[in-house]
Amino acid sequence: MNLNDDFTPIRGNSLNFWCDGWIEFGQTNVPGQCGAVRAIEADDIGSPGYLTNHPAGVHRPRFTSLARTASGVSLTWQTRVSKRYELQFKPALTNVNWTSLSQHTATGLSLMTLDPSATNAGPRFYRLEVLPDPP
Repeated sequence: MNLNDDFTPIRGNSLNFWCDGWIEFGQTNVPGQCGAVRAIEADDIGSPGYLTNHPAGVHRPRFTSLARTASGVSLTWQTRVSKRYELQFKPALTNVNWTSLSQHTATGLSLMTLDPSATNAGPRFYRLEVLPDPP
């Protein structure tokens, strides 16, 4: 989101902070490019990329694709080999608790799964937790 000098939002295109492994600070987002999406109830176009750099050694998974299909919701995210991930969801951002949907161990640099329980569900919000390495 772009901000005015008084920190109020500027409506319209946001700036792209991360795209395809390169930092492209200050470029205007375009829907469909580098994960940029148009808000459903506003005119903002935003990027789902990170706004801050995480400390060295900290791994934060990042969704690279979410798509509703006839079979449910298809989700893809970046991974690190051998790391374990728990996919969680909740039906509204105001809900306090997240529901565990599935757990996965990465064998490559990305992982794709399907949420078949979302076929007739209303809105869903997803997040990923990196599970601790086994002892």
